[in-house]
Amino acid sequence: KVHKQAIPSERFDVARQIKAARRGLGLSQEQFAKKMGVIQQYVSSLETGRENITLDTLRKIAGVLQKRVVVHLR
Repeated sequence: KVHKQAIPSERFDVARQIKAARRGLGLSQEQFAKKMGVIQQYVSSLETGRENITLDTLRKIAGVLQKRVVVHLR
């Protein structure tokens, strides 16, 4: 029996922001993937929170989306 791990809320929040920003620019997942230099399936996993991204990757994503990364430690 395979157990799926719950997606941490912080990761889900970031995933939602990535998807909203991509859509805000009018980019499809395929177009966004091309600009990132990745495949569309990777973008899908980013936007659902399945991918645990590094800060370096987040900076790259932000650059493509014309956003900046701001981290708040609480």
